[in-house]
Amino acid sequence: MGMIARPYVIVSGPTSANLVPFWGSDLLSVSITDQAGYESDEAVLTFKAPPFSPPPKGTRYSIKAGFLPGPAADFGSFTVSRTAFGGSAEDGETMEVHCRAADFIDKMKASGSKHYDPENGFGTAGKIFESLAAEAGVSALVSPAIASIEIPYRLRLNQSLLDFATELADEIGAVVKPQAGKLVVLERGKAQSGSGKDLQPILIDRRRVYGWDVDIEERPAHEKTETSWYDPQKGRVGRENQSFGEKGGPFSALHLTPSQAEAKKTAATMATALTRWSGTGSFEMRGNPAAVAGAPVTLTGFGAAIGAVQWVAGSVSHTIDPEGGGWVTTVEVETRDA
Repeated sequence: MGMIARPYVIVSGPTSANLVPFWGSDLLSVSITDQAGYESDEAVLTFKAPPFSPPPKGTRYSIKAGFLPGPAADFGSFTVSRTAFGGSAEDGETMEVHCRAADFIDKMKASGSKHYDPENGFGTAGKIFESLAAEAGVSALVSPAIASIEIPYRLRLNQSLLDFATELADEIGAVVKPQAGKLVVLERGKAQSGSGKDLQPILIDRRRVYGWDVDIEERPAHEKTETSWYDPQKGRVGRENQSFGEKGGPFSALHLTPSQAEAKKTAATMATALTRWSGTGSFEMRGNPAAVAGAPVTLTGFGAAIGAVQWVAGSVSHTIDPEGGGWVTTVEVETRDA
């Protein structure tokens, strides 16, 4: 039998390139959670306590981890947001330092009002997202398929940059996330990284998981989706349909869209959300540094009812015990919008 690879973690901070040796046995675990979609990634450093000596809010840490003797995966930079304390007879007393990804999320919470139309230099989703990113002091990375969508007019009225961006993304079938110092906007259901590259699938075999659970249900069937739009030149309402091969009545959007292009996109977005199966699940396994949120998930050995569903990782959590040599990866899955 070969030797079992031992995990290692590197936490660099304001005073050291690697604080883990300095903390020693006081550092109980390092947990990193990678979120798909709008939420910011998180990290939690858990220490023995007392003494209670929390780092100041805003302290910046960078985290890397891997298996010896291999290279370390870079999990990104995080800043301290809050500290929690607790204790029990079984686990003793602990201090949890909660951090979130060192992005520009606070700037994205700034409220304001603005008109977005061609006369003011807009007219497409790409130009609107680029403007929102510029207000937050960063650049935007927008999928070409999303960037080219025509948006005749949008009003941002006393909304934060993030609320307005997520609302627009929902309407046109996109996902927006502050990531790596950029505002990243991708097509919903597309397993791609912020750079637009396809994410590698996460392979999960039933024989190699520590624990798992899955909950699936069949959605009501609909023949097609319908979205209405107002044509100001003809003075009448038009309708766009998206069929997807099921039997049943149509599923109609509640509100009119301002253009035919948006009506087509909205109908297609609703169709992807009405796939036959809906489900969630959770899988615990040996540490896998390559597993990232948003990646497609392939399940084997769980039976046809589970394996036939298209799954995507909604979040991926890594919990590493530097002293004990343990690393557990937890993948939370959800139905993939195909």
